[in-house]
Amino acid sequence: MKSNEGKQKKHLYAPPGMSLWRERALFWVLLTVAILHSLEFFSTLQSHLQSLYERLEQYENWGMINRVTMTDLVVLLRGKFVLFGMPILLCLMAIGNRYRYYHQGSKSIYLMRRLPDRRQWYRSCLVQPTLRILLVIGIMAVLLLVFYAVYMNQVPEGCLLPNQWQKLWRWNL
Repeated sequence: MKSNEGKQKKHLYAPPGMSLWRERALFWVLLTVAILHSLEFFSTLQSHLQSLYERLEQYENWGMINRVTMTDLVVLLRGKFVLFGMPILLCLMAIGNRYRYYHQGSKSIYLMRRLPDRRQWYRSCLVQPTLRILLVIGIMAVLLLVFYAVYMNQVPEGCLLPNQWQKLWRWNL
């Protein structure tokens, strides 16, 4: 009985009779691809760290070790979050598709407008895609914090350029 209640509740936020399994499946596939693509950050960081250590060895022999700096985090993150736009774009298209669904065939939009709670129509079109967009943004924020923490812990302190967090904010804005 409990699973049936959850199923009915989930359908409150979808147009009645609309098949949503493709939309959900495509969203999760696109989100997984975006996450996997962003995780390439670790291999990029590793190659830059290896290059940094090679330069440190070279400059140590010359006594100029304090001139060796690590590439900025902003540079290492370039292109790592670009694929997150795909699931967000899918969600925006899903909103349009759900509105369009009400205007097809028997034009169930007229029925939806006669419901006692007129907001039900908006909820059925907006709630699930908006929650998915918020999920994507949340995942991006968590990944950004993880990448920042790993970068700050892996790079030797003497090789860090100052203001990495501020550079990150300027990059995002």
